[in-house]
Amino acid sequence: VIFGIRYEVGTDYPAYFENYKNLGISIYSDAEVFEPGFIFIIRFLNFFNAHFSLFFGLIAFLQIYYIFKTLKPNYHIYPYLIFTFMIGCVWLDFGNGLRQILALCFYIYSLSLLDKKYWSINCCIWILIATSMHKSAILLIPIYFLLRKKIEWFNNIKIQILLFIIAYILGTIGIVQQIIEQFELIFSYMQYDEYLERTDLEHMLNR
Repeated sequence: VIFGIRYEVGTDYPAYFENYKNLGISIYSDAEVFEPGFIFIIRFLNFFNAHFSLFFGLIAFLQIYYIFKTLKPNYHIYPYLIFTFMIGCVWLDFGNGLRQILALCFYIYSLSLLDKKYWSINCCIWILIATSMHKSAILLIPIYFLLRKKIEWFNNIKIQILLFIIAYILGTIGIVQQIIEQFELIFSYMQYDEYLERTDLEHMLNR
């Protein structure tokens, strides 16, 4: 409800708002700016002349619904989840990166199917759904096979602390940016290449 009725709140909100009114077509060209699944949601709601608040509200509902659906077997942690979601300001990310977070929520739900009999088919279906919201979801496919092995990769606390320190140092000296730039083609396909051109990229990575 909150994210449905909000107006001009959030960095990406104005762009999503304009594109919803424009049926998912770029206001600067005649090209579609979103993936087919997200375009479908936009045009489905527009077909019924749905108010933009229903569009933003529906996206927020789907995000939260699939998180809770994934954790349903452990429903006792719902209060802690809600507390973290609000106090940790996680809701800001959910309300800003609509497509990315929606794709992530679909993907997270698909992980709950790993122990099912037809897990590979089910997971493929959900990764397609997630990818239809944002192309970057396809990069998450290898995680399925890692989780299927049921291996605790880094269960030693000392190793975890060491990895954290290494990651912090690498981020501080800016080497992460140089590595990312080597994958410019992949970033271009995922429509993230514009981030490589930003002057604040190094600062963003360090944070």
